[in-house]
Amino acid sequence: MIDLKQSTENQKKKEKKPKRILIAEPNPDIQFLYSLYTKLYGFSISDVKVVQNGNKCLENIHSSREDTTTTTTTTTTTTMISL
Repeated sequence: MIDLKQSTENQKKKEKKPKRILIAEPNPDIQFLYSLYTKLYGFSISDVKVVQNGNKCLENIHSSREDTTTTTTTTTTTTMISL
């Protein structure tokens, strides 16, 4: 006998959640390299955001949280990398 509840829970676990990458880097040349590097690993332009400093990162995170509270159908994961 197949447990449909367990089957749908397993299916939900297998679905990939969209991931976004947020990078703080003041040097435009290094920003470009980060963009190329992340594309190499399969991330699209919309998945990766490179900003000039940590304050811009925080602004971006804050604005994305506001977006996710108004739009409950999308789940996003933000990874912040700072050197």
